[in-house]
Amino acid sequence: MEIKLDKLKTVHENAADYYEKAKHMREKIEGAKKALADTLKKIDDLKKKKISLEKTREISTKILNEKIAKKKSKQWYENFRWIFIENFLVVGGKDATSNEILIKKHTENNDLVIHADVFGSPFFVIKDGKNANDEVLKNVASICASHSRAWKNGVGSSDVYCVNPEQVSKTAKAGEFLAKGSFMIYGERRWFRNTALKIYICFKDGEIFIAGDGGKDILNFKHYVCLTPGTEKAKDLIKKIKKFYENKKISEISDIADDEIIRLIPYGQGQITEMK
Repeated sequence: MEIKLDKLKTVHENAADYYEKAKHMREKIEGAKKALADTLKKIDDLKKKKISLEKTREISTKILNEKIAKKKSKQWYENFRWIFIENFLVVGGKDATSNEILIKKHTENNDLVIHADVFGSPFFVIKDGKNANDEVLKNVASICASHSRAWKNGVGSSDVYCVNPEQVSKTAKAGEFLAKGSFMIYGERRWFRNTALKIYICFKDGEIFIAGDGGKDILNFKHYVCLTPGTEKAKDLIKKIKKFYENKKISEISDIADDEIIRLIPYGQGQITEMK
């Protein structure tokens, strides 16, 4: 190692110069070490961030795929009112458009069609209904009557009839006009006179269902709310229902979104006659 000395300076002065140079070099080395450590930390943080972003992207993709799969697997009847009663699928229209679609596209020869003898009543179809017993038919008749305008008018009961699909036609009588969602009924009808307007909003495993009056299927539900025609608004009914189940500490019901229950209350009004 070559060391240059300034001959104009004393030995001590030369030594002092080299000491300062050595000190400055040490500071540079320490600064370089710190800069290297900071750089390595930033690289490590970026790697972790990348892993986190990839994991987040993976989770997001998984959730999106699950939603898409769920959407794709949605059953046709989920676009309507629906319920299973003693293993029979019961599907009802929500409005004129869904009435039209239900009868034209989703009604088959072995089904039965239910309709209340009230203007503006929805059509309900019992899939494979020709094999259904009287109890199922009366249950569906009650659901159908409860979703007719008779509910809004505060009527306690209504006549309901049952026909075969081939009796339901879009061909009007001479001089008559059929509005969207309306059909002509030809031939003999089976009547369910004075059918009670009463529905049950039933809860099971965090899900909600509807049932009509007098059906044995009510026994399959541990918790339910019975509604009849009334003037109390849906939002007020919801408050009572939620409070009832909150007091009983049944969180699976109290946690259900209000909209999920409101959609089952005919015409957004009624009165509670029983809660269990």
